[in-house]
Amino acid sequence: MTKKSRRPSTKKAASSSRFLFGVSAFIWCVCSLILVLLGHFDYQGHLLASEARVATATVTKNVLHPAGVDGHARTSYEFDYVFTTADGTHIESKGYLDDADLARGWDRLKIGDTIPITYAAGDPQNHKRGTDTGTTALDYILIGLSVVWLIIATISVAAARSWWLAHGAGSRRSMTASGVPPRAAADPPRPVVTKASVNASTVFGTFLLLFGAIFLLIGVANLVGNRATDRAFRTEGKAATAIVITKSTGTRKGGGSSYSLGIRFTTDQGQSIMVNMDVDLPTLSSLHERYPINIIYLPEHPTQIRLSTYQSGSPAFLWFICALGGILAAGGAILLGFGFSDAKRQHRLPHGQ
Repeated sequence: MTKKSRRPSTKKAASSSRFLFGVSAFIWCVCSLILVLLGHFDYQGHLLASEARVATATVTKNVLHPAGVDGHARTSYEFDYVFTTADGTHIESKGYLDDADLARGWDRLKIGDTIPITYAAGDPQNHKRGTDTGTTALDYILIGLSVVWLIIATISVAAARSWWLAHGAGSRRSMTASGVPPRAAADPPRPVVTKASVNASTVFGTFLLLFGAIFLLIGVANLVGNRATDRAFRTEGKAATAIVITKSTGTRKGGGSSYSLGIRFTTDQGQSIMVNMDVDLPTLSSLHERYPINIIYLPEHPTQIRLSTYQSGSPAFLWFICALGGILAAGGAILLGFGFSDAKRQHRLPHGQ
């Protein structure tokens, strides 16, 4: 009886170990690929840092690819440049400006403008714009991924060992199954009698109350924060004229399209700010790259901006979340009341009634 009753648990352990091994092995393979790629980039970065030479490149071509044209979902700035190494080697290359370049104003590059280039003396094709050759951030990422890779490899080995042991134990047990009496194998397990300690109203009411309270708390917190932000923009906001640098269209995680503008402006203190802001489709369609727009920003937090045409007020979905949370919490409280009342009544009844 004892050996026969353990067989389902052994099969379950083997199946669980096999599933864990498959998942961990797949993740380990993906991490290995990423680790190899990061290792290559990190090696190139250290090579560039150890053999760094600075040259001046000349822009030979500058092309703006507007969003929505030729399949571009985001505005991109492409430019070609040429530079000469210390030994006279002529290097031609091209690239795209990233957000850091755009924040520095490199989107204003014209043919004939010059930019600093750092290249490796032994391999001039290994070069980058600017003079920063730091690799600290990439080193930390590589170390962190290596630790994750090692942990996943350990889990994979442990899962493979458990699978092998469980599979071997199941095979040995099946070989001795003929010695078990047939009637014992056919006997069904005895049912386990359980006693309910709480009624359904109490459980369901508790769930609704907690769920509704979370919704209500989230909605109220966002409403309070939204009101505080509106008040800050009304009392402290500063007007400025920004330039549209990029336009982009994406897809939200929950579905639907998202639209954003990358804009750059200068504060009253002379600080240049590059920031992205979400807009609706009509606003995105009405603006183009290099167009000026009027915005309002907070001096203490200049990355918090709004269009000057923004209509302040709490979004309708926040009120919906608050209302939904209140309804769920109230329903949960009512059910809890019924559950407690029913439990108290059952407790007062004589035994057996």
